[in-house]
Amino acid sequence: MRSPDLKDLKILVVDDHPSVCWVVARLLASLGTNRVVIASGGAEAIALIVAAPEPFDVAICDLSMPASDGLVFLRDLARLAVKPAVILMSGRDRLVLESAQKLGDGLGLTILGTIPKPLTGVALMKLLDTLSLREAMVRPVPPVALTEKEIADGLDAGRFDLWFQPQYHVRWRRVIGVEALLRLRHDVHGFVGPASFISTAEQSGLIGRLTDFVLDQAITWCGRWRDSGWPVTVSVNLSKSGLNDLTLPDRVAALCAARGVSPDQLTFELTETSLPTDGTALLDIMARLRLMGFRLSLDDFGTGYASLEQLRSLPFHELKLDMQFVQSAVRTARSRAILESAIRLARELKMATVAEGVETSAMLSMVVELGCDVAQGYLIARAMPAGQVLEWLQTGPTDPTIADVHSSAASLDVISNEGFSQGPSRPPVPVPGVTVADFAHDAAGPLMMVLVLSQMLLDDDRMSDEHRQDIGQIHDAAEEVTTMISALREHLQAQPVDLVRGSARPRRPVLPMSPE
Repeated sequence: MRSPDLKDLKILVVDDHPSVCWVVARLLASLGTNRVVIASGGAEAIALIVAAPEPFDVAICDLSMPASDGLVFLRDLARLAVKPAVILMSGRDRLVLESAQKLGDGLGLTILGTIPKPLTGVALMKLLDTLSLREAMVRPVPPVALTEKEIADGLDAGRFDLWFQPQYHVRWRRVIGVEALLRLRHDVHGFVGPASFISTAEQSGLIGRLTDFVLDQAITWCGRWRDSGWPVTVSVNLSKSGLNDLTLPDRVAALCAARGVSPDQLTFELTETSLPTDGTALLDIMARLRLMGFRLSLDDFGTGYASLEQLRSLPFHELKLDMQFVQSAVRTARSRAILESAIRLARELKMATVAEGVETSAMLSMVVELGCDVAQGYLIARAMPAGQVLEWLQTGPTDPTIADVHSSAASLDVISNEGFSQGPSRPPVPVPGVTVADFAHDAAGPLMMVLVLSQMLLDDDRMSDEHRQDIGQIHDAAEEVTTMISALREHLQAQPVDLVRGSARPRRPVLPMSPE
């Protein structure tokens, strides 16, 4: 597929109604696209794609065609070696379009999106503009199944590495952590991910060595970044077998103590599908980890079948929203409703939320609007070798659209329109260049809420004298702290002070805070 400059796109329109084809062609011409070919059905479209000396970039296909409908076209298209991206259109129910899109995704096709009839130029432009993003994303290569010997040799030769992907708090507008991702440097296949070796490692008994390696490296790097003034949290994925090891909490605690790392800087991510059937051992391990101060996250929420029961019975701090839900929520109302419900559920349970797979400014805007706490994905940063993390932390996210999202999102204010904070989240992680004045900015909103609420209670005639005295003390303390913070902010604007070391230093560039 070539560069997605609209005037250069070669587009195939598939519909059994000539009038619809004419309308679509006119709309495309108005957008500057004149290289349009018409097909009256799925079979003809497949023949044109196969015979074309120059490949098509996009196929715009109707679902309802009597001879060969759009779903048959998708199946036939998936069998071809070279295939265009697809836009689906239909006058049928929106749910039919969404189901067809899910089918196309499952077949491995690039589905740019769906458009209900009648089509509009704006809707077409919006989907065609996503073609550049889709081209930039390399489809994941099917994992190569490594043998037990290859895994053991990789461990012995030191060819396993941890890469890290940053996690960005959308309200605090700063990176608060990273997720550790295991990679193997293979002589033939290059860098391969866990899908290529975890299953074999579990079956062969090598998973214990892999787990020990990951924990040692994750905690070591966490300590190094802290010593460099960047106390970010590190998230580690636990395999199913690791959740049956009753010695795990003590071993991890010992590693943290040896490296001088606080337990609350380490988060263990557990996927729904990896949770073991032995609930007693699992609860024992998770309860002890939480008692020791470690954080627990339910990863890929929504992909398993026992989610609600796990949320009820297991002591999770955090809910990670599966990237499929996040990415589909910008396209379909049903997916957005499901995502919004999950975020609301987490808030009610006092859990933080992390949106995975945030790859566009539209996705970031959506998770901000829905009240999600943390974003993770290509828009923030791709996974990187451990040695590159410190340099990246010093600059932070560089995509300019992140700042654009912040400048236009009213929901990023410290206090929401209803006067309450945007929901549960991790404690702020102090980082170099984040000043006391910045911290004071974040604290001012909640303190003001304490003042307002305490004053409302003091004005209530039903309040007993004993309670009125207690609330009066709270009100006076909040008022005093608010005054002190205001004075601090005023004095520190000219010479910011680093929160970690307490020393004056020039302030590094950060994304703008909410308007005061």
